[in-house]
Amino acid sequence: KYETALLLTGDADFVPAVELIQILKKEVINIHLYAGSSGELRNKCDSHTLISADSKGNCQIKYY
Repeated sequence: KYETALLLTGDADFVPAVELIQILKKEVINIHLYAGSSGELRNKCDSHTLISADSKGNCQIKYY
């Protein structure tokens, strides 16, 4: 059993899977690795998190 699904992708092909998970009353968080990932996917999920690297190679995490 789970309450929250973490989806590590930026591909809009996963939108139907997100919709199915949400029908089951589960939260979906999209974790993506670049700002150019699918806006449709980010908007469909309950929240999203961007993981990137700064100019020195340090990991940056932005929660939305």
